[in-house]
Formats: sequence, structure tokens, C-alpha cells
Amino acid sequence: MRFALGLVLALPIMANAMTMRDAEFVCPIGKEVFQAQQAVSGTVFGRELDLRPYGAIAAPAPLPKCPSNGFVMFSERLSDADLATLTPYVNSPEYVALKDKHTNYYLAAQLQRKLGTPADEVAYTLLQATWEAQGKAQYKQYAAETLAALEALLAQPDIKPGNALTFQLVAGELERRLGKFDAAKARFLRLRDQGDGAGSLAKSWVDYELTLVEAKDTLPHPMPDTKR
Repeated sequence: MRFALGLVLALPIMANAMTMRDAEFVCPIGKEVFQAQQAVSGTVFGRELDLRPYGAIAAPAPLPKCPSNGFVMFSERLSDADLATLTPYVNSPEYVALKDKHTNYYLAAQLQRKLGTPADEVAYTLLQATWEAQGKAQYKQYAAETLAALEALLAQPDIKPGNALTFQLVAGELERRLGKFDAAKARFLRLRDQGDGAGSLAKSWVDYELTLVEAKDTLPHPMPDTKR
């Protein structure tokens, strides 16, 4: 999925309570057959300031992970050429050292990087890794890497304005969550002064973030309740 605010907020809301099921998978690397949990349905009540949906839903949606080699099945569209690229990496000491220490989405981001996946897709995968982080240290690592990925995207000369606004908002949220209050405040003040999204969700978002920054609040919070 491409990392854009309009697209992310427009994701369909499933109408049922959250249901999970065991499903059978065949690992593309090694052909191991295994079972893993699969999300079938759920209900989104809203989103947090880092775009994480909340409600009767698994967020992020679980990714199957092959038990033996730790390969995370992040895509159903991998070609033979993709698998030829990924197989030596999955079997490498580098990946072996990562696979039991990190979450599935973090591993998926490393696999995407090996394939040369577009940077905004990798950034969104890293962002989802922050949603499943276990403990403060892991969250800080993932959030810092996501922030760096967003800053790299923002440095691109041909970035679209709508995408830039999304990256700025999420980057500022991650700075706040990491306790980088001066950086977050400066970012959100620039957005406010530029007038991006005036009268919209973005303006309410910026105003709310500035309030949280002033309170030195590092906790997760839902997006402000406003009509879009």
C-alpha cells in the first residue's frame, strides 16, 4: 500500500466484529506447509494520530511467518525473480539474527528493501511495525527508523503536496511519541503557519498535536473528532 493520508483514511471499514481463523499456508521459500492466524473481519472505530486503526480489529493485520526460516509472507505477488533475490537473504546470518528478535512487519520492511520496493511502501510497513512493537525499546527503534524513512521521503524534490502533508503529520507524531518535543513543535508550527489543510482534518490534527506537545505527552491518542 502507498503511504498517503487520503488513501489510508479511506480504507474500507469491515462491518463485523473481529474474527480470526486458522489458515494453511505454503512458504514460498522452502515450501514448508504451516498454519497461522488470518484476520477475516473486524470493525474500525477510528484512527490514532499515527494512523493506527482501533476498534474490533487486528492492527496491523497479521502476516504469516514461516516457522523454519522466518520468512514473512508480506505479499501474494512475489515473482520467481523476487524469490531468487530474497532466498539468499532469508538464509543469511543477517536475517537469521533478526528473525527471532523483531516483529513480522519489521522483518517485512527489511525484505521489501532487498527487493527495491518503493520507499513510501517501506515507510508504511515500518510504521505498522511500530503498532506491533513489544516494549519501549523496540518501539523507539522502530519509530526512529520510520521517522528517518519519512525524512528521506520529504527530501525528495518531486514529492506530491498531499503526500508531503501526510509524511509531515506522521513524522511530527513520531517525534512527539519519541519525546522530541522541540522538533515536533517546530514541525507543527511550520504546518500551521503554512496553512496546509486549513479548515480540514489536518488543521485539527496540527492544533491537537501542539496541545499534546506543550503537555509533553508521549502517549498514543486518537485523531481529533472532526468532520472530514
